[in-house]
Amino acid sequence: MKTSTFCVVLCLSVIQSFAQRSDYCKPTLCQSGRHIGCGNKNQYALTCPKDAKIVNRENYKNVFVNEHNRVRNIIATGNLVGYYPAMRMATVTWDNELARLAEMLVKTCISSYDECRNTDRFSAVGQNIASTTIIGSYSVAKLIEDTVDKWFKEHSIINRSYVSTYKMDDNFNTSRHFAQLALSRATRVGCAIIEFTDGTRTRVNVVCNYSARPMHNQALYTEGCSVAQCLQGHNTNFQGLCTQSELIDPNNYIY
Repeated sequence: MKTSTFCVVLCLSVIQSFAQRSDYCKPTLCQSGRHIGCGNKNQYALTCPKDAKIVNRENYKNVFVNEHNRVRNIIATGNLVGYYPAMRMATVTWDNELARLAEMLVKTCISSYDECRNTDRFSAVGQNIASTTIIGSYSVAKLIEDTVDKWFKEHSIINRSYVSTYKMDDNFNTSRHFAQLALSRATRVGCAIIEFTDGTRTRVNVVCNYSARPMHNQALYTEGCSVAQCLQGHNTNFQGLCTQSELIDPNNYIY
């Protein structure tokens, strides 16, 4: 059993290491716009203040993953007022390649979406961003919790009709973060945080990338019994989500 587990971990590490050597300048990765990783040496941009620094994501990746699964579980179990529960919603797990691409974006020190961040494994990578200013010291874990909660609270801007047929309409820019959190086929997440001085305060920018993104006129999730169709059972910590071993294709957005 231990040998088998070691082999699985080793294989995943090799796959992610290979993915990080991908040619991000390949024209097949992006339908339009420039890939954030194309020619990017992952250095701080000239737009960054001299004191800009990346927060060590290794210390907080579990916080990111748990907070995402916490709010997804609220949706999946039908505990979000005005929304029906979700069938076969994936448990999200950490992805190093997506995190590295997120780091490239935060190193611009500008809080804006990049044009493209697709990979060889994920054909339509989603993205959430946030920026806040803080006076004095702060807890990174609390900031992550507050950020995901802020994205989640956008559910009040749209309604259940967007679940079965997601619409990129006038509400898109103010509700896109919630839609990303609610996307059942998003299986992986990778995030980055940067902090720097902004006047008399500390500015903190957050970027999270996802293995799938909401598509116009496609469903965010299928409504129904929360763990129905989870072939491998449910997550013991988040019982409305499928277990991590559930094979869900993030690239299959027709359902």
